[in-house]
Amino acid sequence: MGIKDKLKTGIQRNLNQKYIIRLLDIISKKPVLYAYGSTFSSLSDKYLNIFTIKSLKNAYSDNNYPIGYGSLFLPYEMFHALGITPFLPEVMAGFTAGLGLAAQTLKESSSNWYSQDLCTFHRSASGAVELDIFPKPDFIITTNLACDAAQKSFYIHSVKYNIEKNFYLIDVPYEYSKESISYLTGQIKNICMDISSKSGMKLDT
Repeated sequence: MGIKDKLKTGIQRNLNQKYIIRLLDIISKKPVLYAYGSTFSSLSDKYLNIFTIKSLKNAYSDNNYPIGYGSLFLPYEMFHALGITPFLPEVMAGFTAGLGLAAQTLKESSSNWYSQDLCTFHRSASGAVELDIFPKPDFIITTNLACDAAQKSFYIHSVKYNIEKNFYLIDVPYEYSKESISYLTGQIKNICMDISSKSGMKLDT
């Protein structure tokens, strides 16, 4: 059994954060991490997966840095400027599917009344949230792009974690103009200032 198959089997049998943290501690060590990276055929896949493992370790570790859930179409520079560890549930839905967990996460989302009309990425991510296998966020930021699902499902996540006041929706205008740019940048600036005041993290500009 190869290293990737062992990872899949281990997580499928131990679907909990404690095991995930233990696993990340092991595979984030350089010899194991680069051995895992060598199993990918292209350099881009190799470095993407290595970066993902490192980011996940930060998200699951107790490092006293805030964790932020974010949807796909966000300027993630704001996360890094605020010292927030980004965690992308939609992307992780694909990652968990690759680990053979989709059947469990989709079943859990259905058990919690998430509609089957919702896209699979959001259903799977929501199931993972309900199973408590994703790290608890301190902030959640989403936009109205590119689908409507993110707005509602991410808000439901904020309710579950009791952080509704730390849920932010960026309204991206559909037209391109000076006014729309000013409107969008104003929202981003206000969100950054609000998070900075709540977290105590000085905005690194």
